[in-house]
Amino acid sequence: MLIFYRKYFVPFFLFVLLSANTAISQTPTIQTLVDSNEILIGGQFHLKISASYVANAFVIKWFSIPDSLPHFDVIETTRPDSISTYNGFTTFSQTITLTSFDSGKWSLPVFRINFHRLKDNANIVLYSDSFPVTVSFSVADTSAILKDIKPGYDVSVEYAAWYWIAAGLILLLGIGLSVWAYRYWKKKPSALSPISKIAAYEQALMALEALNQYQLSSPEQVKIYHTQLVDILKKYLSAVASSNHLNKSTSDLIMLFNKYALQNEAVTKAAASLRCSDAVKFAKYHPLAEDSIASKLAVQKIIVLLNKTIIAAGNSINNQQ
Repeated sequence: MLIFYRKYFVPFFLFVLLSANTAISQTPTIQTLVDSNEILIGGQFHLKISASYVANAFVIKWFSIPDSLPHFDVIETTRPDSISTYNGFTTFSQTITLTSFDSGKWSLPVFRINFHRLKDNANIVLYSDSFPVTVSFSVADTSAILKDIKPGYDVSVEYAAWYWIAAGLILLLGIGLSVWAYRYWKKKPSALSPISKIAAYEQALMALEALNQYQLSSPEQVKIYHTQLVDILKKYLSAVASSNHLNKSTSDLIMLFNKYALQNEAVTKAAASLRCSDAVKFAKYHPLAEDSIASKLAVQKIIVLLNKTIIAAGNSINNQQ
């Protein structure tokens, strides 16, 4: 029995093991990694997708990455990189930096990677894994000691004649102020009175330069910084368009940039800056100082590109809409 085991079973076992290893090694594999499954709104995380295959046996067709994904925005993408190993395998990988301003639990989209097998011209399609990512606001402090609710007490209401006198005086004062304000604003020139495009461009650049005075470590000053940053862009658009853009939303502004066929990279960065400013104003998000400075530079780039486009076209924004 022992002689039979040594003579037949061991070689057969080694043969099966080597055959399985060869078959497995010939099949491409996909690996998907994320460095965080939970971020604060406006925070960033990294998605890395890798494909391993035999270079002499397959030809890979890598996927393309759009500027934005459902519930996520693409901040940065690395160039696809390939690494060859000693056993003939090649690892092809790419890292994507993402963020989100939509609170909730969202699933990352899957990406399709095609492999063409040279031996029999067969096509193999593999997909990356999808991970859930939770986007939330700042976590509330639940460690504070709860205090008892004070009992209610009766309030005595006393009516007196001077209440009515005071109410009448306030009403008359309100009417007087309304009449004065109407006459004052009727005589005052419109805030959107037409000015030259050159003057509007210079005023916008000076206003952006004035933002350097704010301390970006202070939450209050950061909020003022981002509020004025968006106002500068909207006032510039209102001036060169001779129409009111102050009430336009971030989506409306991005659509306007796309109508001008501006550089995709500049539009993407400006869109991220406007969304960051929205998060600061409405979600009490406190970005890093480097992110605030980058937002200002992105808005400045858009204003410069718009100025060049308007001068080259010789038209206002209204003629493009």
